[in-house]
Order: sequence, then structure tokens, then C-alpha cells
Amino acid sequence: MEARIDKIRKYTFEELKAEMAQEDVQFSGTAAFVIAMTWLDYQRLKKMLEEMPEFRVIYKTFATSKLRIVKLDQWDEFLEWRRNRDE
Repeated sequence: MEARIDKIRKYTFEELKAEMAQEDVQFSGTAAFVIAMTWLDYQRLKKMLEEMPEFRVIYKTFATSKLRIVKLDQWDEFLEWRRNRDE
């Protein structure tokens, strides 16, 4: 029997938090961010994250080159574009 999505009760975060044990919500996770910003903004963000005890900044870097995300089916086209750009 299929449940209708509009009939499923929606819980607030506070309701869930009150019902869950601390062990139920602990997990290890990692995240990576790509953010375009000025050097000063980068320094502010890095300092803010390093001062937050609940976060651990393990590796930090910044680059002046743009990140290029290429679809798998456009990889050959991207390589051709890059070869022509470098010539």
C-alpha cells in the first residue's frame, strides 16, 4: 500500500531533536566548498572557521585560477579548447 506524501506528518527540527538521543545524530562528515571572493573576504572566512570549536579546518588553500566544471560528454571538447587557448 502506497503512502501519500501529503498524508505523512511533517516534523519540525525541534520536535525531532527532542525525541532523538545524542548518539542518533552524531556522524563524521566532510565538506568542500568552492567560493569566489576577495582576498580580504577569504581571510575573514578562514579566521571565522578556525575560531569555531565545532569545526576543524584541515586543509585550506586559495587559487587565482577559475574552477572549470565540465560534463563528461564534453571532456574532449574541453581538452581541444584548452589546447587552442594555450597556443
